[in-house]
Amino acid sequence: MLLMKCCNRCKGDMFVEEEGTQKALVCLQCGHRPVNGPAIAEKLLRRAKVIPRVARAA
Repeated sequence: MLLMKCCNRCKGDMFVEEEGTQKALVCLQCGHRPVNGPAIAEKLLRRAKVIPRVARAA
């Protein structure tokens, strides 16, 4: 999920990064990660009704 021009530091674009069960909000331009980013990312994904990808067992 991409959020346009919402970085508090540089006004850049932010995206939701997922690693395993953890989610974070990260700026594409400056790399800023807000302290409350995981909570915001979780809320955005629930609101968008996005189903996270699950790795398949090989």
